Amino acid sequence: MEIACSISWFRNWNEAERVEFGKGLLEKERTDRISGSGSDTDLSLDSLMNTMNSLSLNTGSRTEGPSIFDCQLKIFSKWYSSWSPADRSEFAVQINAIAPEFIASINAQLH
Repeated sequence: MEIACSISWFRNWNEAERVEFGKGLLEKERTDRISGSGSDTDLSLDSLMNTMNSLSLNTGSRTEGPSIFDCQLKIFSKWYSSWSPADRSEFAVQINAIAPEFIASINAQLH
């Protein structure tokens, strides 16, 4: 169900959102390869610093919460961390059927 939901989100994202999603996916893959794990407990210092930099204590200047897209990225990241290599491969196969250029770009940047 998580893969199907993620695929549905991907289908509805515009090009800019897909690019941002791709950057996050690349960061997750690189972090997992460096740490040798797919666990959320193996967060890199860079990832932690990026998260800290995106937080704001000045809530008065922002009347809205995070966007739906931001929420989807956060949920996807959590799901992706728990997926087995087979699940991740299945996700890539399904994305490749929708946007082969997206997967080709990700693969090129990983190698």
